[in-house]
Amino acid sequence: MLSQPVLKAVIKVGTALKDVHAKWAIGGEAGEIMRGVNVHTDLLEIVTTREGTDEICRAMADSVTLAPAVAEQRSERDADVEGKMLPVYFRSYYAELTVGGVKVKVLGDEQIKVGEWDWGDPLDYAPSSP
Repeated sequence: MLSQPVLKAVIKVGTALKDVHAKWAIGGEAGEIMRGVNVHTDLLEIVTTREGTDEICRAMADSVTLAPAVAEQRSERDADVEGKMLPVYFRSYYAELTVGGVKVKVLGDEQIKVGEWDWGDPLDYAPSSP
């Protein structure tokens, strides 16, 4: 179940982005909780496109704490590829917001890379309503 602060942040984000034309969805652990998975989170992740990141940041300008820029990070977990553990990296057009004290990560055109392989295509998805 979403904590009260995270739920309030979801409602504020949804209200602020109701007229945003970019494709976006709540992902990460908050998205999993909304689908019934029993995990815990104290933040939100919004998955979108590069253009969507800019549009979301304009719509919620008062909440932006980190301006959009390309960012890379290593996953806490490695991938097991045929018994060999390889590091996993994420790259996106990344921004951060703070909404009601809750950190909101905005991930535009997120890509994944395993080990020394090439970066994958930007994630694409079809947003769905709950």
